[in-house]
Amino acid sequence: MRWHRLLWFLQIPWDRATEAEVAALVGWLREARNPQRLRKRNSASPPPGSVNLKTGKPSLRE
Repeated sequence: MRWHRLLWFLQIPWDRATEAEVAALVGWLREARNPQRLRKRNSASPPPGSVNLKTGKPSLRE
C-alpha cells in the first residue's frame, strides 16, 4: 500500500517506476518510526542494555 501511495504522490504509474522510486521508499522506511517497537516498561524491569544475571545475555537497547 505504501508503495502505491508513494507512486501516486510522485504521479508515476506503477509500471513506469524506476530504481529511484524504490530508493525513495527504502530511505523513507529506514527513517520512519515504528510504533510496534515502542515498549512500555514497568518499574520492575531492568534498564535497557543491562545484562541478565541468569543467562549473561544483554537485554535489548531502547
